[in-house]
Amino acid sequence: MSLMALVSMVAGSAAVLSSLVVVEDSADWLIGGGNVQVTARVRAHSPTMASDLMGQDCRTEVSIIHLEGAGLSLGSRAKARLYATDDGCNMRRGGLYQVEGQLKLAEMGGARYWLTVPKTSRANRETPRAVSKGRVAPMRMLREPGRMDAMLSSMQEAFLRQTRSLDDQGQILVPGLTMGVLGQESYLPPDERPVDREPPSPAYAKRLKDAFKRSGIMHLMAVSGSHFLLVGSVVGVLLRRLRVPRCAQTVALVVSCLLLARAMYPSDSVLRAQSMCMVSALALGLGRNGQSVSALCWTAVLTLLVEPPLARSFGYALSCAAVLGIAICGRPLAEAWKGHLPSFLAQPLATTLAAQTATLPIQVLMSPQLPAFSPLANVIVAPFVDTATICGLLGLCLALPCPAATALLVRLASWGTWVMERAASLLGGPGAVVLPWPGGPGGSLAILLLECASGLLALSVIVLRRRMALDSDPAVGAAAAEGAGELGGIAVHYGISSRLAVWAGQGWSMLCSLSYGT
Repeated sequence: MSLMALVSMVAGSAAVLSSLVVVEDSADWLIGGGNVQVTARVRAHSPTMASDLMGQDCRTEVSIIHLEGAGLSLGSRAKARLYATDDGCNMRRGGLYQVEGQLKLAEMGGARYWLTVPKTSRANRETPRAVSKGRVAPMRMLREPGRMDAMLSSMQEAFLRQTRSLDDQGQILVPGLTMGVLGQESYLPPDERPVDREPPSPAYAKRLKDAFKRSGIMHLMAVSGSHFLLVGSVVGVLLRRLRVPRCAQTVALVVSCLLLARAMYPSDSVLRAQSMCMVSALALGLGRNGQSVSALCWTAVLTLLVEPPLARSFGYALSCAAVLGIAICGRPLAEAWKGHLPSFLAQPLATTLAAQTATLPIQVLMSPQLPAFSPLANVIVAPFVDTATICGLLGLCLALPCPAATALLVRLASWGTWVMERAASLLGGPGAVVLPWPGGPGGSLAILLLECASGLLALSVIVLRRRMALDSDPAVGAAAAEGAGELGGIAVHYGISSRLAVWAGQGWSMLCSLSYGT
């Protein structure tokens, strides 16, 4: 109890301090409720993506280091979304830039501020002569990205270039399945746009995205623990075959997790998966067995202490809830389904149902509707997801050294995404069956109570069937009548109430047996 109280106090203090840092930042002082022209020094933290704002070409997530405006020169720690056009879209992840633009409070998205860089014509680009006359371009690079960031950015761009030779669904879905960003959301410079074919239309991309949402398989387009699990499994098997020491295995797993996270487009689910992968690697180094729930708890505690704003992130909450559902309910559901379905279908179906059961209360807060055919859609696409993901990740790794192999791998991955597109269009099209549900906290609480009631009903049915089977078994009846006879005893099945009573008794005995030194 003391430990829980201490952790709660530290978490609350971290949340309060984080809120104070955000509210008392110099960016808030300069804005003062309106917009202000500033000169900012920023660092790019994400690849350049297509703009979701009218009149702008691209957007980049940045952190503001220094601000000058309204006669003030102040340091800052604010996170902002930078919108730009033309040459302003040449920002590279990890680079340090000086920009001139308009700073204001964000109207949507996760960032608190928007920094809009004005449009510049090609005739007004920065030149040595212009600098000598005192004119400074709206954006200029102060420090180039590091070698690792530059290599990863080039690798992502090379991979995206290879996907543009695919059909429309491949151009959209293969980057989403591999890197967590749909094809239409990645920024394409004008000089790299193909002239022999048109990119996927925005209307088709929106229809496809809506179909994936209504069919319940939109989670496939977000990088989650499956990517890290695949990479970690491959690295772990190779190192164990080579009989590498445990400490070296831990270091290799941590490095692979960091590199994979840097190669993906940043998101809260990627941060959760990366943190949990590193916690699991640390447990391996300490010689502890893998415990999914324990690793998830440590991951949530540590990440929320470092980044308290994640507590209000739907992406982070969905990712944690899905892992919790799979860890608790995945194996029992798989064992129950194996008697009715082949193993290659029972396991994916159990994983999907476990994850959706845990995430439904959160999904209702986001969208008050339930996809009716989500289990069927997941069963259809399950045999193709891992293969397509592996092909996509291999293509991403080989995008720079071997473009020909990448072209073949992305083609193979597009065959898997074609199955996903067909399943989404069939089960999540405009006429798809979607169950309405009340929104808000009330709807979330209602579906949580419904799930608990369904679980208790299923457990009662299982217990009743076991008792009926025992009562109808003549051998068990004879053994009970003869005092165990030749069978040596009767079958005993402990219920949940008995196991909880034993657990509580053992826990209380351990607490009472603790000795404190004087």
